Amino acid sequence: MEELNIALIHSDVRYGDPASNRFRLEALNREAAEKGARIILNTEMAVSGYGFRSREEIAPYVESQEGPTLRLLAQIADRYDCYIMAGYAEEADDTGVYYNAAAVLGPDGKLLLNYRKITAEARWACAGSPGQSNVFDTPWGRIGVAICSDTYYGAVARMSALRGVDLLLVPANWPGGSIDPRELWRVRARENGFFVAACNRTGKDRTMVCDDAFSCVYDARGNTVSAKDRKSVV
Repeated sequence: MEELNIALIHSDVRYGDPASNRFRLEALNREAAEKGARIILNTEMAVSGYGFRSREEIAPYVESQEGPTLRLLAQIADRYDCYIMAGYAEEADDTGVYYNAAAVLGPDGKLLLNYRKITAEARWACAGSPGQSNVFDTPWGRIGVAICSDTYYGAVARMSALRGVDLLLVPANWPGGSIDPRELWRVRARENGFFVAACNRTGKDRTMVCDDAFSCVYDARGNTVSAKDRKSVV
């Protein structure tokens, strides 16, 4: 089995500027794919930014599963034969309901999984169903998805372990403060016996400052495999 190369796109996301964010997202994902990354993990809400206070505020920035961001990333996944996961503000085609979602695109560019955050933003997003699928299979094993504060509690991680996950991917918008997410991610890895790769963001959102945020990979014993601070991107 070939070695797994994971890229964490630890970058600034400009609030309410999808054109700029999408342009940078394309460049960074293409760069990571050209360097041989087989799994590329982007941040939570990677195109819209994060700090929206109502459904009306975020309405101009929501996308469907067939929207421009996923179409763009699908082309990269297909061309470079890699998996890409990206967080985005989703508008469900069938209901018009908004979700904080993370999509996984396979090496053929097709959508493998669309996971909706369970501990969602109450001001604008509907919570994803606790019973939804959050796993997909790869040549390296089964991979699960949880979004940011989903890892604050143990239930989503434990559910993933019971589904046979070997690696949990976590897109995040988690600034520094009283709660260090690295400690939570380390615990989730250790208590469930799987790897955790968490991709945080940098920069400043509407009010939230993530200049001191970290993106990390932990092994199944909670040991740090790699960590990226504000000075590193890929």
